[in-house]
Amino acid sequence: MPFIKSFLKQAPACLVLGTCALAHAADCNIEALNNAQRYNYRYTPTYFEVGKNYELGTPFTLKPGGQLVYRKIGRKDLFLVPETNIVYDPGWFLSITFRLMAGQKYPAEANRDKRVPLYVIRQSGGQGNSQLLYVNQQGFLCERVGSYSEPSGDFRPIPTLVKGNYTSTPTEAHLLLQEEVDPKFSSATAITLEEEGASMLKLTLNQFSAGELKRTVSKQFDRNAADDLQFEGWHFALHKQNDGSYRATVVAQPE
Repeated sequence: MPFIKSFLKQAPACLVLGTCALAHAADCNIEALNNAQRYNYRYTPTYFEVGKNYELGTPFTLKPGGQLVYRKIGRKDLFLVPETNIVYDPGWFLSITFRLMAGQKYPAEANRDKRVPLYVIRQSGGQGNSQLLYVNQQGFLCERVGSYSEPSGDFRPIPTLVKGNYTSTPTEAHLLLQEEVDPKFSSATAITLEEEGASMLKLTLNQFSAGELKRTVSKQFDRNAADDLQFEGWHFALHKQNDGSYRATVVAQPE
C-alpha cells in the first residue's frame, strides 16, 4: 500500500525496528473526518519477492519443456505493539474499557483513503460490533473510539463514534509500529513452456502455497504470435532459435 510504504520510507530506522519512543499527540480531530475516513479500514499485508529466475526485460535462453518463470513471494505483516500495559478508558460506564498488553502484537489496519494518517486496532465490541481504536502516525491512541457494525440481512452498517473522550493510563503510553516477515507464509509461481505440434505453444502455470499445489492453468498459443504472449497477468516475448531453443524475455509480471 502506498501510504504504508511512504510511512516506512520516511520513518526513522528505530521506529521501523521498534526500538524508539514516539512523541505524544492524542488529539486526532476524528470528528472532522467523514464516515469513510473514520471507518473504512482494512488489514493489508505487504508482499515482496524472495527469489526468481529472471529479470524483467532481460533475455535468456529456454528449451521446450523448461521453466519459463519461477517466482517466490514472501509476506510482511504490520503490527502496533504497546511498550507498556495500557488501560484505555472512556470515563463513562456504558462504554468499553480496553486493556492493551505490553509486547503483544496487534494487527495494524490502514485507511483505504491514503490521505488519512491513522491506523486502527480493531477490537470486539460484542453483538457483531467492531470497536476501532485509532492510533496516529506518532503511535499514540486518539481521544475518540469508533464503533462499526457489519451489514446483516436488511440492516445497513451502523458507523458511529463512541460517546465520551478516551484517556490512556499511563498518559504517555505509546505503541511501536513493527513490520515483520511472516515465516509461515510462502507463495510461488512456476510457468513452463511446451511445444504442441509444429504450430502451437502451451504455457502452464502452477501456483503453490505453503509448498502445496493450489492452482494449475494452461493455455495454447499460435507459435507465430510468440513474440507477444499474455497469460495470467504475465507478458512474454519468445523467439525460436536455430538450435530449437527459445530466446525468452519477461516483459511484465503481475503486481
